[in-house]
Amino acid sequence: MEIRQPTLGAFDPDAIAIMLKVLDEVAAALQADERVRQQLARDLLIAAKDGERDPVQLRAWLLDRPQA
Repeated sequence: MEIRQPTLGAFDPDAIAIMLKVLDEVAAALQADERVRQQLARDLLIAAKDGERDPVQLRAWLLDRPQA
């Protein structure tokens, strides 16, 4: 049986809590609609996959991203 690796990896409960809080804060600050919130979530997953867990850094990174 082949074991497939998840595309974005797995996150522990603490990392998920941090990501959700950051997503909620940034989406509220930007008054993001659902489309923008989904893009923010994708971008946040990329940053977290690369190892970032500091909520201050994650917030700053998301807010500095160009809005599509």
